[in-house]
Amino acid sequence: MNVGARDEALPAPNAMAGRMMRAQANFQETFPIAIVALLGVVLANKTNATTALGGWIWLGARVVYLPLYAAGVPVVRTIVWTAARRGWRW
Repeated sequence: MNVGARDEALPAPNAMAGRMMRAQANFQETFPIAIVALLGVVLANKTNATTALGGWIWLGARVVYLPLYAAGVPVVRTIVWTAARRGWRW
């Protein structure tokens, strides 16, 4: 029956599921920071082409990063992650 809390131990996730869980946790840590930074720029009325570019770079890099991380691509995913980190700081 589906009325319990389901507290029993689950099997360990496979490598891809583990990477996806870590990628999700990383996104949940960085997304609020990026949104606060972008909202701060908008509320301060300091938007320009550079801030828009930074926001789009961050978003695009995060979209590209997820499948690279899930597939375990080592070097390219680090470059994309770095682009995402730098994108919202512009």
